[in-house]
Amino acid sequence: MIHVEFEPGTNVENLYDAVWVTGKLKIATVAHDLGTAGYVMDAFQIEPYEEG
Repeated sequence: MIHVEFEPGTNVENLYDAVWVTGKLKIATVAHDLGTAGYVMDAFQIEPYEEG
């Protein structure tokens, strides 16, 4: 699991929707209500995933 930090925030209608996330990935442990992540990403772009 990857914990994504994105300062502007984003709207996620469904937690299981696929998205493209671009940013810097680092190893870190983050405990959250949804589970424990072994990675943290400082995102600078989040876009909906579209097959194409």
